[in-house]
Amino acid sequence: MEKVAYKKSGKTEECYKLTKSGRETAARFWGLSFAYHAQSPIHDLAIAEKYFSLSQELRESWKTETQIRNEFEEQISNMRKEGNEAEAKLYEDMLNKKLISMPDGIYTDSTGTEVAYEVLTNSYGIEELMSKETYISIVGYRYETIRV
Repeated sequence: MEKVAYKKSGKTEECYKLTKSGRETAARFWGLSFAYHAQSPIHDLAIAEKYFSLSQELRESWKTETQIRNEFEEQISNMRKEGNEAEAKLYEDMLNKKLISMPDGIYTDSTGTEVAYEVLTNSYGIEELMSKETYISIVGYRYETIRV
């Protein structure tokens, strides 16, 4: 683990994040193969607050950005297997050119609707926001954002 300092409301706060070695240890001992790759503390804490605000049942449906990307890449692979090469190449090219980007998380709400959750920071440019919105429109999720 590594201690990280950050500013929140003008105050210096501290938190901890897993290092690469910490993620490897978590995967080896506890099967946490999708341990979160820390970004900025404010961004990450906002994701954690959302996750823990959900009921246990809804938390069980949570998918991380890495899981979402892996599933999307698997869908592209399945398109190829089904003979939809043009569509697969389109999405693969969009992904490689960063025209599509995965949200921070997805969960299924109590009505069964899949909700994409994104924490927006000042470092997000227009292109990055558009790439996330493009992905959301392709898959048809409800989109929930918070600016920190």
